[in-house]
Amino acid sequence: MEAVAEKPVASGVGFPDEEREATCETCGGGITYRPMILAGVERFRPHECDGCHDLRERSVASRGYDALADARKAAWAFVCPPEYADTEPVQLSDAARNLIADWTPEAGRGVGIVGETRRRKTRTAYEILKRWHFAGGHRVEAINGVELSRAITEQFDDDRHVRTTAKERLADLERASILLLDDVGKGRFTDRGSSEFFGLVEYRTARKLPIIWTLNADAKLLTKMLGEDRGAPTVERLREYSEILEL
Repeated sequence: MEAVAEKPVASGVGFPDEEREATCETCGGGITYRPMILAGVERFRPHECDGCHDLRERSVASRGYDALADARKAAWAFVCPPEYADTEPVQLSDAARNLIADWTPEAGRGVGIVGETRRRKTRTAYEILKRWHFAGGHRVEAINGVELSRAITEQFDDDRHVRTTAKERLADLERASILLLDDVGKGRFTDRGSSEFFGLVEYRTARKLPIIWTLNADAKLLTKMLGEDRGAPTVERLREYSEILEL
């Protein structure tokens, strides 16, 4: 509503009892209102009826919602590989569907999905991540074991650009509201890599930032891959701070 200078009316400040009529500039309909008088001049005459005002507000909100929805879809396309983007519930087991529906990140506990190959562990994990990505307020990241191993190695690369990119990627994994580590037993870890991997798990569990992880390999094999000093503590951390689903 804009200030409208009218011919002076009775002196004083307030809202006279009489009602007045104005015309809605949007639909041309009538508006009945009580005038506001400041220093003897009518101010803030309405120029839009309640119906048109509400319609405009809903339109603005809808455009904002559509923009946010589009942004979330674009972000999800960046996080989720195309192979797992079109998963249908019927493709998953009852136990997997129940976990997708029931798990929440609020308590800070993650999810561990273990089992043999072709049990749709990765699809289940991405469906959990997808639910909370679109729920809003959750910044999600995902990486598989091979990519994680490479990023850990490349943060010490001689090439500055490669080194910086890897460090930024690892920082994103640390800070994400929810992190998916897919096929954690697939990467090859040096002693330094094992230390970095343990550091990532320790950082997130200490701050109650959930990790969703999948594992094909036996836990004993993963422990051996990570080394004597860090293997057992890393696996123990993952199990302690996760609900485990065996497929």
